[in-house]
Amino acid sequence: MTTTIETTDPKIQILTDSNRSAEELSALVHQIYEAVAEPQNWPRVVGAIAKSMNAQQGLLFTPFMRPQDGGFLFPWMIQESNLQLWGSKYIEHDIWAQNIAEKDLWYEGNALPDEQLVPRDVLAQSVFYREFLSTMEIGRVCVGIVLNGAPGLPAACLSVFKPFDASAFSPSDIAWYQLLIPHLSRAMALLHRLDALHVQNQSLLAAFDRLDFGACLLDENGGVLHMNPSACSVLSRGDGLSIDKQNCLSGMSLAKLSGKSPESLNDWIAKQIASATLLSHQTAPFSNAFLQMRSEPGKRYALQCFLLPASFDSATHRTARMVVFITDPEAVLLPTVERLVDLYGLTPSQARVAIELGSGNSYKEIARELSISESTVATHVKEVYSKVKVNRQADLMRHIMALGKASV
Repeated sequence: MTTTIETTDPKIQILTDSNRSAEELSALVHQIYEAVAEPQNWPRVVGAIAKSMNAQQGLLFTPFMRPQDGGFLFPWMIQESNLQLWGSKYIEHDIWAQNIAEKDLWYEGNALPDEQLVPRDVLAQSVFYREFLSTMEIGRVCVGIVLNGAPGLPAACLSVFKPFDASAFSPSDIAWYQLLIPHLSRAMALLHRLDALHVQNQSLLAAFDRLDFGACLLDENGGVLHMNPSACSVLSRGDGLSIDKQNCLSGMSLAKLSGKSPESLNDWIAKQIASATLLSHQTAPFSNAFLQMRSEPGKRYALQCFLLPASFDSATHRTARMVVFITDPEAVLLPTVERLVDLYGLTPSQARVAIELGSGNSYKEIARELSISESTVATHVKEVYSKVKVNRQADLMRHIMALGKASV
């Protein structure tokens, strides 16, 4: 129960006017500072703040910097495919962020409703709304400026969203937001100054956890450091994949070599790590998928291994060397050639190569399937990287599969 107090304290007056309690404010502030010690909790914090604003979605992010360039994304109730689209295409059309910068409103503690940023009719006619926001049922925003981009810190904000036809964020909503933003600013500034790389890595871990297909992070010896919920679900079935006594993924390939036993998953992963170590993540060719036997005849898992940035640390603070993606080939529905051409301006040939990569095929297999040389495949992949705005294999694979539908 909230007690009514007669006071001139503006903070108490805000709570009274907004029908919110000091207890609710205290609980949110507590969650904010807890996330400094445990950055994996930032999506939960975003959700709690968005709900306190009667918003349907929320995003704590660096609006002028993609995650692959050193930024971060901590979403609530926003699909991974939409985050991928924002970072690869629509970041350049974000008229909300652009207008904040152009109007010189980007300073810490500011809380800005959409009507202060862009006229409603201008938003409705924009590429950002027509092609992107409308597909997510987003048309209203209240932007809280968390970091202003001071030396050593990125520009960051927390945006909470409502549908286009929802009521505007009220003055009491904005005043409430202004009570919370300074705590977010202090928490994020402290976290970045302590370990900016850890924030970026937690953002990448959270992205893996949002995927509908399996993702396992491995150390330089193939030991499992982290599994996303989908990978945990696969392992819990005991249907072909397991964790051995050395904490490594264990299984047996479908492919039999002439006169030899099927290749073990341990041996295959060791080969991928050894070959990737000799090359950078930009030049290492895509490996053949490992086809894992399952108990039911004709069923299998497809596994692919990709190098991670050398600086990537897992939640255990051990260096994660590789990520293994696990999919059920029968449950993969990749984007069409036409969709990739339309989204990124790929040529049909480049789009077909991207889709083949998403299917788990190596350069050699793609060359054979499309009747082109391996060097042509490599050239197409380089162009796809540039147009999709990714710079490593794992990001491209995650992007292509997230745009379609892949599960286990």
